[in-house]
Amino acid sequence: MVIFVVRTTMRSLLARCIGQRENRVLGQSVALLIIFGLLAPKALVFAQTCSSAGCSGTTTHIGGAASNPNISRFSVNGIINPVAYGAFPSSTTARLTATAGSSTGAVNAIGDFVAGQLVFVVNAGAVCALATPLAPSVTPYATAGYRVDGTGLASYSIEAVGPNGCVTPAGPTTTITNGNIILSSAKGHQLSWRAVTGAKFYKVYGCSGNACSQKFISLARGTKYSDFGQAVGNGSSPSTSSLNDHLFASITAINGSKVTLSANAGASGAFMMYHDSGTPIVNALAAAQSAGSGQGGGRVEISPNPSPYWLALPIDIPSQTALQSSACSTAQYGNLGGTYESSDRAGTTLAWAGDPEMVALWHWNTLHAQTKCFTLDMSNQPGMTALRLDTNATGGSGVDLSDIEDIGITSAHIGIEIGNNNCQGDLFPDCDASRILIRRISVIGRMAADTTARGMLWDAASAGPVSEIDDFGCLQQVNGCIDFEDSGMGGPLLNHPSMGFQNPIFGANSFFIKMASGGGLEVDRAQEEPQVSPAYGFWVPANSLQNQNVILLRQGAWNNTISLDSPTTVVSQSNNVSEATNIQRANIGGAVVVSIGDRFPGGWTAFNGGLILTQLGGRDSQTPTTTYNRIDSLSVTGGGGLAVNNGGVTALGLQATGTAGITNSGVTFAGLPTCNLTRVGQQLEMTDCNTNCVTYGATNFTGGASGKIFVICDGANWVEH
Repeated sequence: MVIFVVRTTMRSLLARCIGQRENRVLGQSVALLIIFGLLAPKALVFAQTCSSAGCSGTTTHIGGAASNPNISRFSVNGIINPVAYGAFPSSTTARLTATAGSSTGAVNAIGDFVAGQLVFVVNAGAVCALATPLAPSVTPYATAGYRVDGTGLASYSIEAVGPNGCVTPAGPTTTITNGNIILSSAKGHQLSWRAVTGAKFYKVYGCSGNACSQKFISLARGTKYSDFGQAVGNGSSPSTSSLNDHLFASITAINGSKVTLSANAGASGAFMMYHDSGTPIVNALAAAQSAGSGQGGGRVEISPNPSPYWLALPIDIPSQTALQSSACSTAQYGNLGGTYESSDRAGTTLAWAGDPEMVALWHWNTLHAQTKCFTLDMSNQPGMTALRLDTNATGGSGVDLSDIEDIGITSAHIGIEIGNNNCQGDLFPDCDASRILIRRISVIGRMAADTTARGMLWDAASAGPVSEIDDFGCLQQVNGCIDFEDSGMGGPLLNHPSMGFQNPIFGANSFFIKMASGGGLEVDRAQEEPQVSPAYGFWVPANSLQNQNVILLRQGAWNNTISLDSPTTVVSQSNNVSEATNIQRANIGGAVVVSIGDRFPGGWTAFNGGLILTQLGGRDSQTPTTTYNRIDSLSVTGGGGLAVNNGGVTALGLQATGTAGITNSGVTFAGLPTCNLTRVGQQLEMTDCNTNCVTYGATNFTGGASGKIFVICDGANWVEH
């Protein structure tokens, strides 16, 4: 028998070599006894020293190759450690050349793969045994107050996905000719299909319009889906062939470049092989849920490491359970046209290596599930959703009280998705997703070809009014940062969202924040960086269900246009728009804007009649000592428009065009009342300016002609504005 003694600090040993939290173990030093039985020719002998800088030393087989020790089932104070179940952080990947029916294959590089480790080999497992889905049923629909167009063309098909990753070919296509021409939150197409035995997920493909080409739309867990133009897919086409299961196995032996696994390959060819950390994390979560029952839930903690933990299948976070890193640290992201560092916090990296168009982490039918302190790297595959919260339940039994904090997301098609499943009316996603807390999220797109990428997609009509989103930021190549396709009942509070480092940005309909439907929304302290150039800062698109909404925009710094293209009530208070060329627009009848203390050099314009645009005096949010609005242009275009200028607002031009426009009739130069201290801040339109009519700040203008200017009393003189 051989005994090795290694002296080191207990804190560093556990944190660096085993992966537990440093502050959970008492004591300054310990003698580690490593006891082995009688030494065989291949017996393991190791001696490592661990410190705050990491672990060093030798690990050898007597007469054999190098290896790493395996410490199993190690937890501290009931906090479950996935390393104890076989999770292994590594940047090593290998290409395995496999033969169907054989467990041995050759790899291009051994790296840190050793016998006893868990691995997965992408799509090298069993042939997909799932039946190909049948053609879906497609029914056009329209919500109250709208009607189905009746002449629109659309087509859809479905692929089934098995629990171990296999994917069927797309099933037969259903094509309709009586659908909706334009899909929106007001009208769309309802899909349903027959369940495939053994399937866990379904990929939905479809398109609308003449001679359209089907593209991936969304991943569903049930057999219903409503397409109302969310455009959440990444544009890949349906497949005509199947994909095998992933091969999940352990390494039983390594001989040179030959690797022997515990299971046979189901296909021949070259396949990517990764360390499998997904299976250990799932097992650790199950243990934590069981251990935490009746105690408010259990916790799984994964130690930070420079290398990622690889995932091949979606991971469900159970109820009353937390999945988190054992420490949060500032996340650094590489050269994106200039190296910069995220101000939000992230810890352990979970990286995706499975098939495309899947979901990495899923809060599904959960109560009080938590995910905290991770970097989610989706760069290995297109069309990925990093984290999704959804349910197939209603009435307070869906996904409730979820807590998502300190997450950095890179290269996902959708960073975080809430909802998108059907439960009740089947006209749009309406399952219960409420009381959700999302804090400190950074989303970096990086997928240059992905022109419909979203930082966050919120699509749950039954979402409760008490959800809160704090410090959500989009940093690079995200076509739409925050997309409320349906904000739910009452709508969430969106506090301090931000968008920056956007180069390039794609599409005519790119945006910082979009509100397509829902029960309302409050946006506080939005921050749109000057270098950001989407088409819209805040956007309510056409054909949106907004009639009963009240949207509050407060104390935001915007760089691009605020545009209301559907009937909407917006209260805009103390907001700034930096670009004078960006006119804030109320574009349709029923759009009501109350502007209080805003600073919009480009002005507000009401287009297309039937609009009410109200400007009220207030305090300028950029220069708080200034007690008037800076609205340089206030105008109405189209019949029936109304612009009201009131209460100490500075405006260069108040005008109306069209047969029924309403405007201030103004006064002549001779009709200007005496400017004195009692009239400070009063402004009037002068209708007969003759000279000095285009000089901002002039006091020596004259009347007697037809020029129109705005003047304001400064306490002594009327000053041209």
